[in-house]
Amino acid sequence: MVDVVVVLFDSDERLFRRCVDSVARAGARADVPVRLVLVDNGGRLPSLADLGVPHVLLGSGANVGFGRAVNGALEQSAAPWTLLLNPDAALHVDGLSAFLAAAERRPAALLAGSMVGDDGVPDPDDVIDWDFCTERFLKRLRRRRSGGRGVPSMSGRPHGGDVVVEKVTGGALFAATSVLRDLGPFDERFFLYCEDADLSRRAARSGVPLLRVAGCRVAHAGSASARSHALLVEVARADAAVRLTAYHRPLGISLLQRVELALATLVGAAVEKDAARRRARLGRLSVLRRWGLRRDLEPLRPAA
Repeated sequence: MVDVVVVLFDSDERLFRRCVDSVARAGARADVPVRLVLVDNGGRLPSLADLGVPHVLLGSGANVGFGRAVNGALEQSAAPWTLLLNPDAALHVDGLSAFLAAAERRPAALLAGSMVGDDGVPDPDDVIDWDFCTERFLKRLRRRRSGGRGVPSMSGRPHGGDVVVEKVTGGALFAATSVLRDLGPFDERFFLYCEDADLSRRAARSGVPLLRVAGCRVAHAGSASARSHALLVEVARADAAVRLTAYHRPLGISLLQRVELALATLVGAAVEKDAARRRARLGRLSVLRRWGLRRDLEPLRPAA
């Protein structure tokens, strides 16, 4: 049995239905029972009628953050395997079969799918890790120039067709439930974003393999909730980026990252033509003011 954990926050009805349908098809193809473990993190809740898949709904409708929502779902899981899946993502029909086959080969690993847009273009960030904007740019460039094959050469070598990567994305992450529990899995000080990068760094230090599964494609559409909550997204991203570097790198490196983030924010705001997006982007500066020169800061807990 596989529990598929989906955290819902102001989720798009059409994309959620596509996600659910893909889980049902992939479960049938793999001939394995699947159960949806849905967590209501607030906003509009899509209809749960006639899903066609066994499901349970957790959460109070309060936005407790992605990591905390997933951790709560894992506490309720009795399945040996867990798939974390975004509500705006859809498994290829053979995706679950590919995950299960890879898990048989490497039962202690964290397994990632290959995230692609609806246009078929791979997500440039799904399996790369970074602290600085310039580092991210260079890794994206290297990956693009290699036709998507740049990550293995940076991070490791193939294992039976699966590829060692720097990061497993929380948008499509498969693992033994016991492995996830042993790792936490998520640090709840991360409200949204970078909790998967933090998990990946901790897992790698513990000797847990991080692998992108061969043949496991996951279609990923841009979430409508991310666009309609632009300020929350920008604030959460900035806090998560600073928090990740502060927790894993020396303080001097973390302070340099904050300077770079401030400069990137100001440059981005200067060239942004949309006033609402400009205001949302400048929201990052409030995060940097809160962090100041600190090594740590109380967790971000937005009202929405």
